[in-house]
Amino acid sequence: MTETVQNINSSKALKLGVAFSLIFSAFIWVAEQYLFLEQQLLPKPEGVPFWYFWQLNEPNFITRLSAWGLYIGHQVSIWWLIYAAQKERPQYTDGLHFGF
Repeated sequence: MTETVQNINSSKALKLGVAFSLIFSAFIWVAEQYLFLEQQLLPKPEGVPFWYFWQLNEPNFITRLSAWGLYIGHQVSIWWLIYAAQKERPQYTDGLHFGF
């Protein structure tokens, strides 16, 4: 099986990365402002400088499964990416390597 590697211009990749980061940050801000209007989360305790307020009052099996499942999926995907990159060993180029 022969796969082709496409080159992406580095400035285009940078612009796409910054745009994605801004859009995702805006999504998080909107979620904070509008999705959690009811007090379903733990209130901030007095005297604590930092509080992760997206913490559920009563975590259950589904919430823990989703958090741990996404964490494990993230770990597996990153280690697979490292393995695939070391196996492929693409040649150096002026742009960024991109290929599946």
